[in-house]
Amino acid sequence: MEKNNKSVAQVIVRWLVEQEIIVLAKSVNAERVAQNIDVFDFSLTAEDKEQISKLNVGESQFFSHSDPQMIKWMASRKIDI
Repeated sequence: MEKNNKSVAQVIVRWLVEQEIIVLAKSVNAERVAQNIDVFDFSLTAEDKEQISKLNVGESQFFSHSDPQMIKWMASRKIDI
């Protein structure tokens, strides 16, 4: 986002923070890790938030969170820690 001199990822993280959504950003790239943390020196305007909200199409790009079969499948997956 040019006006804030921030990356798209930083704007997304900031938007999530402002929505009080816990962000678990991950990267193996040290520069990106630093960018993921560097989101507290700017704020999004009401116009910014409105434009970002228009991007929500109401469905996951990965899977349906309301599909009982998908939830059952996800719950049955074994996670090795």
